[in-house]
Amino acid sequence: MTSDGINPSAEKISAIRDSRASNDAGDISSFMALMQYSAWLMPDLASVARPMQVLKSKDVKFVRGQEQQTVFERLTKMFIHPHTLGYQKVNCRTKIIADASSAGLVAVHAQY
Repeated sequence: MTSDGINPSAEKISAIRDSRASNDAGDISSFMALMQYSAWLMPDLASVARPMQVLKSKDVKFVRGQEQQTVFERLTKMFIHPHTLGYQKVNCRTKIIADASSAGLVAVHAQY
C-alpha cells in the first residue's frame, strides 16, 4: 500500500521476472500452479503453456529446450503484466459476468 493506493509489490514482480527456469517436473508443477492463480486473466494460457505441461508427464523424458525457455519467458511476462496483477479500482464501472453449467461455474470481474 502506498499513497497511490494498492499496487503489486515491485519486489515480488522482480522475484517472478528474475526467477530461474524450471529444471525438473516438480519445478514445472510449482511454476504452473503460480500461473493458474491468474489463469482467467491470461488469454490462451493452456495453449501457451502446452510445451511445458508436456514435460510433467511420466511418459515423457524431461528435456527442457529453447521452446520451453521461450514459453517460460512468455508466461512470466504474461503473469507480471499490469492487467494480470491489477487491483479493483473504486472509481471505475464494474461488471460481473457469470455462467454456470453442470460442468462448472465461471465468473469474470471486469472494469471499464
